[in-house]
Amino acid sequence: MITTLDTIKGQRFLVSTLIATGFAILFFNFVNEQTALLFTDLMFVFTSGSVAVLSIIVVIQNRLEGYHGKAWALFSSAVISWFIAEIIWTLYEQVYKIDPWPSSADFFWLIGYPLFFGFLMYYQRPVHKSITKKMVVISTLISISILVPLLYISYDDNLQLDEFEQLLGLSYPILNAFVLIPLLIGVFLFFKGKVNFMWILMSLGMISFIVSDNWFFLTTLNESYHPGHPLDLLYIWGYVLFSFGLYDHMKIFHTKNISHKLDQN
Repeated sequence: MITTLDTIKGQRFLVSTLIATGFAILFFNFVNEQTALLFTDLMFVFTSGSVAVLSIIVVIQNRLEGYHGKAWALFSSAVISWFIAEIIWTLYEQVYKIDPWPSSADFFWLIGYPLFFGFLMYYQRPVHKSITKKMVVISTLISISILVPLLYISYDDNLQLDEFEQLLGLSYPILNAFVLIPLLIGVFLFFKGKVNFMWILMSLGMISFIVSDNWFFLTTLNESYHPGHPLDLLYIWGYVLFSFGLYDHMKIFHTKNISHKLDQN
């Protein structure tokens, strides 16, 4: 049985983990750029790999049953795709010593967004009657208000990127704009008590990704991105939040199974 004390301890551990990763990246940036690059790449692979493994466990638990079962299968596919992207990115930087952007890693990152969008849609399906037109309108307006300035900036004639790089870079904020709509709707549902704490962790994780993507897009346009940039931390935090969200779901699933068995007895 999950107690309030367990929840508080879990939340404290989450906060401690986020703070620890932040200080670690800050420390290695003070050492030197190459060390910061190596540490960040390894953290990307480790955290994304952890999320991928946990997501597979959740899929096995749910057995593709119902909307939530299908939702977790889509989520797992998305994070596995991102895990592959992180491996490719690390190989380019650490082994081949080649600039990993743009590269084949982008393909695996980009296909993860439609999969994550599907996860959001399927997960919210059982509570779709609680979704109001006001939620949809507000979420859409927020998403558009973020996307439009990025579109405007991307058409600056003084940019040093070629057309393919501009189009590739712009693909991320466009896909993020679509994902952000059901994501914000999910946040509204959380505050209405229609979804659990796991949902807000997953939502915060993806919002962290979206902020990072848009920040990466802007820093790429003005060529100010560098290894160990603060936006890297937001990506790692996104994976950490995903991990805790999945773990929280696994505990709930385990508790429900125990209760079901006790009821049968």
